Amino acid sequence: MKKLLLLLNLICLAFLGCDGKERIHLSNTEVLKEHKLLDSFAEQVEYIPEYYTEVINDTIFSNGYDVKIKMYSDSLRTVTVKSKENRSQSTIYRDFNADILINKQDNEILNVTFNKDHPKIIELLSRLRMDAYYLKNVWIEEKLEQKYKGAPAVYLKFYAPSQNSFTVIEIFPIGDNEYSITEL
Repeated sequence: MKKLLLLLNLICLAFLGCDGKERIHLSNTEVLKEHKLLDSFAEQVEYIPEYYTEVINDTIFSNGYDVKIKMYSDSLRTVTVKSKENRSQSTIYRDFNADILINKQDNEILNVTFNKDHPKIIELLSRLRMDAYYLKNVWIEEKLEQKYKGAPAVYLKFYAPSQNSFTVIEIFPIGDNEYSITEL
């Protein structure tokens, strides 16, 4: 009986010695890092672009058109995509705004800001779930056909990363802040 009590005391002492006192000064994050388990609990978020981004394009055409485009990221409107392999990993794409100013021989033809929440874009792309798209790119091309007389057209590319699809919109200035907008 004494041997059994002695064995029981030794077992109790062994368990009392394993109460985690050596880790009491460590935070939960440090304990998870120590056991290489932090990645399985922590959410990993990547922002694209990571910081505020601004691109300015100022193009002067030989026929008198002056096109100024300022494209800048908007931290309030984003598109979030969760990884299919790892649910704790996600990518957040910041949406962009595009300020477009078109002048011809110092006369303002068009001055407008476009983003995916612009009423004409919502109307034109009503068949799409625009919450999955963000404005990815803006560019200018000179329309060389005779009926356009070399006027510049602005193109907006909206991209849906979760679906890997995109749509392109053409904006053609008519004058007096009027424009035509078509999906290509």
